[in-house]
Amino acid sequence: MGDFGLWSVGEHALRLAQYRPASGGGSRIVRRFDMTRVLVVHHDLDLGGQEADSLRRFGYEVIECGGPTRNRCPVLAGRPCDLAARADVLVYDVWASGDAEGARTLIENIRDVHPQTPVILTSPGPALSWEEDLGPHRVTAFGGPPTGARLHAAIQDALAAEPPAIIDLNEGSM
Repeated sequence: MGDFGLWSVGEHALRLAQYRPASGGGSRIVRRFDMTRVLVVHHDLDLGGQEADSLRRFGYEVIECGGPTRNRCPVLAGRPCDLAARADVLVYDVWASGDAEGARTLIENIRDVHPQTPVILTSPGPALSWEEDLGPHRVTAFGGPPTGARLHAAIQDALAAEPPAIIDLNEGSM
């Protein structure tokens, strides 16, 4: 099954996909609705659950993770995360790693390992000094109470933004 296109339809995305019946007949185009997949990583399971429930009410498919404070995190070791790889957008609690410096490492690594996936960084207060809104470690900073409507708006903005450019450091070298 190969995707031919992606259009925004309300809270969901409509994909046109090529379908080949098992009987060997000709292929046909079918429409199916795929929800935008969001990974919510939060150090507080209750608050993370509230964010996830709010996003589900807005029509998102949500995957939850307690982050490095509750699980072994491959991202801290610079390896890809299976949960992040399946998501269209990542919503990280600024304290997901347990401390500010660990959070910085976690966010920089997730941007390095999954550079094309938008990251929304939620914080109960003002933005931290290391948060970047440009460049390869860019995040969408989100301060204040993470209501469903505000998270939805941040996700839509992050998905609409131009993805960060991938720079090939080997390009042009001999």
